[in-house]
Amino acid sequence: EQQYLFGHASDLWSAGICLLYMLLGFPPFEYAKEDDIRYVFLLRGKLRDLLAHWNVEISEEALDFVQCILRPHPADRPNIEELFTHPWMRDVHDMMFHNSVSNTVVTTTDSINNCILADALKKSHQQTLVAA
Repeated sequence: EQQYLFGHASDLWSAGICLLYMLLGFPPFEYAKEDDIRYVFLLRGKLRDLLAHWNVEISEEALDFVQCILRPHPADRPNIEELFTHPWMRDVHDMMFHNSVSNTVVTTTDSINNCILADALKKSHQQTLVAA
């Protein structure tokens, strides 16, 4: 079980870095080593300080979501259920799995990629770039 925990936690860290890259529009650090101060700040849970230094603003919910994914200790990172119930993801999750017009479960890629989802994402997460 320990191997699974750290496998999931490592994958989650990588996904969090990719998400942060998308939110920022640039990589959050150059090297995943102690001599890159930006990496050290992320390891210490200081994302808010990095954003202030870069003069970058993201929503409080997005900041909290990324920061919980990038928790320093792998065992403290959220599981998939916790991710989908986070306030920043809740709306996206609901839209992905339930059609907002007919309240039926979405089962096809075409339904997920329809205009309703795109418009709703733009309104609820204006600072997030969604690329398909």
